[in-house]
Amino acid sequence: MLLAVVLSMLVVLCALAALFLLYPALYGSRKPIRLARNRDRLAVYEARSAELAEERASGLLEEADYQALQAELDRQILQETATAEKTIDAAGRLDWRWSVLTLGVMALLALLIYQPFGARQEMALYELAQVRERSPEDKVRFVTALEEHLQHQRRPDIEDLYMLALGYEELDQPRDAIATYDRVEAAYRALDEYDPEDLSIVISNRAQTRFMADGRRMTAATEADFEEALRLDPLNRQALATLGMAHMDAGNPARAIEVWERFLEVAEPGRMRDAVAGALTHARQLTGEAADAELDGVQVLLSAVPDELDPEAFIYIVARNTEDGSLVALQRYTAAEMPLALRLTDQDRSEDMAALSSRDEVEIVAFATPPGASLNEASHASQVVRVPTSGEDAVASLSLEARRTEP
Repeated sequence: MLLAVVLSMLVVLCALAALFLLYPALYGSRKPIRLARNRDRLAVYEARSAELAEERASGLLEEADYQALQAELDRQILQETATAEKTIDAAGRLDWRWSVLTLGVMALLALLIYQPFGARQEMALYELAQVRERSPEDKVRFVTALEEHLQHQRRPDIEDLYMLALGYEELDQPRDAIATYDRVEAAYRALDEYDPEDLSIVISNRAQTRFMADGRRMTAATEADFEEALRLDPLNRQALATLGMAHMDAGNPARAIEVWERFLEVAEPGRMRDAVAGALTHARQLTGEAADAELDGVQVLLSAVPDELDPEAFIYIVARNTEDGSLVALQRYTAAEMPLALRLTDQDRSEDMAALSSRDEVEIVAFATPPGASLNEASHASQVVRVPTSGEDAVASLSLEARRTEP
């Protein structure tokens, strides 16, 4: 709103300056003034010239004197006419200079008015948006400022709406985020042309937010969002990875396998691809579809967890280097998924880990942590089992027990 007002002021001021600039050229022609003044001077000249002629005829002036006076009169009339024209031209040029100066001053004045009043809100939003790790107070300030900013927009800006949806997610307000994603989608579809990939990202974000807000359940609305996101952009890696996770959490590993296989066809090498590949291996194990190539590595059998563990507790199954204890493979589950049979392979490592296959022997151990806690805060641990990294003997059977020492 402020921006619109300031821009309107700028247009009005520029129009006024243009009026000063153009009026003399359109309506203030100097030619009639110049001709009128020249006619007056010519009349005086003719009267004086007639007087000189009469004086010569009456014998009051000699011929030589007459010629000298007439020549002087001619010189004066020519000089006065030229001087008058220069004065008028100079005055006209001065008017143009003042008009141009007025235009510049008014434009500068409008910008100075905009700087403290019109730009303040935009600058505050920009500064908050640049903060990568906002404090809880900054998150609230950012969302509040963005809400106020959008209220003053005649037609909400799509990018601002999208940022607001992300802001609601940061504040753990999923329903507000979903409603805002709805507005973003409507704004996109109201355009004559839009990039389907951009809208696909918006809808896949909404699908993920729905899934989490519904207690990690695959509802009809969530699945419809994922399908629409992939219809708009079949190569949307975020949608493919998240949809596979949603199917796994919903207890449908077969659907997860189908989606994750599509993801691996389009994903670039990196940590996300490795994570999905490891999850795909686990899904295939659950369905009994593990390929022969996936049988390399260490098979781990984890028995049921102690009753005192929270079903949402994290269970980490780790392969460690026997020499220095560094991690070479890791998978994470929840206590509710136990007992479990899994296989640790090279796909279960991050970029900074050595490959499991590069070791002849590894240590296998499991840890349990409360929900949200780190691996260093494990409440339970298994025995440490040393096994080879391939072959029939690459099997570790583990059971968790309460522990007091750090892993």
